[in-house]
Amino acid sequence: MRRPVSRRGIGRHHPLAKHLVANGWSSREARRVLNIVFDVIKDALRRHENVDLPSFGTFTVVRNLVRPYRRWWRGRRRPTEFYHKQFRVEFVPRQEGVPDE
Repeated sequence: MRRPVSRRGIGRHHPLAKHLVANGWSSREARRVLNIVFDVIKDALRRHENVDLPSFGTFTVVRNLVRPYRRWWRGRRRPTEFYHKQFRVEFVPRQEGVPDE
């Protein structure tokens, strides 16, 4: 059973939202823009696409290479098998001094 997707967004106390408000954006506009940006990034990662943020780094989705493990109970194997997460997100930071291409 899958967990429901959390739709909690960026609050007004988030550092990025505070920075935008300090530069003339309203609190509501700042939160709306940040939520849209992060939703686009999350959707791309769900589609297993690489997300490259210039001067920041790259997010990639890679496959975990682990086998399923079986649940043993009183010396007998139960018919259920459990799987670890099949994919994970890796972040590779951009190195300083290297120009963006």
